[in-house]
Amino acid sequence: MRIKIIFVFALILCISCKPVKVQVKPLPQLQKEFLGLKFGMFLHFNLATYHNVDWALGTEDPLIFKPSSLDCNQWAQVAKDANIGYAVLTVKHTEGFALWPSKYTAYNIQAARNFRGGKGDLVKEFTDAFRKQNIKVGLYYCFPNNFGSDLHGLPKEAQDDYVTFIKNQLTELLTNYGDILLVWCDQYSNKYTGDRWKEIYQHIKTLQPNCLVIANNSLDFSETDIHSYEYPWLLSAGKQAYPIADNKDAAEVCDCSENAWFWKKNCALNESIDVKKERLKMITQRNSNYLLNTGPDTTGLIRSETADLFKEIGRVLK
Repeated sequence: MRIKIIFVFALILCISCKPVKVQVKPLPQLQKEFLGLKFGMFLHFNLATYHNVDWALGTEDPLIFKPSSLDCNQWAQVAKDANIGYAVLTVKHTEGFALWPSKYTAYNIQAARNFRGGKGDLVKEFTDAFRKQNIKVGLYYCFPNNFGSDLHGLPKEAQDDYVTFIKNQLTELLTNYGDILLVWCDQYSNKYTGDRWKEIYQHIKTLQPNCLVIANNSLDFSETDIHSYEYPWLLSAGKQAYPIADNKDAAEVCDCSENAWFWKKNCALNESIDVKKERLKMITQRNSNYLLNTGPDTTGLIRSETADLFKEIGRVLK
């Protein structure tokens, strides 16, 4: 009898420990669901916010990161009022500073001792706040780059093996923060890790099969799940800034609402509400999403002027 009881208990324990199977969706279905979101909010907020630049170098002191009023619920409310379907946060930009407590580098949010007493996790605050408003979340991650520092956009702990470091950080992001709609990868084709991009892409899919991967400025579905148009950058580079009029490929166009990606002193709106409204209409008619950026200011809040802009643009979707 005792043997039977032990056997039944062991069987129950075995069944309860089975991993939950994730229903893997085919890419066309994921693309269709993504296009249904239409309007996204891009949020550039990191150490660059406190240095009046768009591309920080990795030599910045984390102690300068001290938003006095940061409230991701305010960001999420602005997004909800604008009928935003998804939001993407710069969790690691060109300075290599991680907005979460990454165990693979000391150059992370816990080094910002003037923020939450060195115990903050901005990725968690961001994902929690937007999910409360039923807005899907995406994470921007910058790969190695050449913005003027010998660190090349990754902290010193990554210098001997960029790819392993990137994989380790992506594992943290895609296992500790729930379902992620997309990972937005900047500088994916860089000279340091570009030849191993597809290996990193597969790593993301292994962690979260239904997570979309956007390779910035790629129009090749062998590299990216969504065609990507970085509108202001492409326009200034003389390249195609938008999908063609009869575009059938799932795409996204990102744009700035202000005259910089990150907040800067004297930051101002760069175009009128009417221009942005027409752009949203045009982009969605071309089988694409519109990802509009704002940079929260040094207090950690989205300016009221920008919030009003988003709200008025979002009326188009009604």
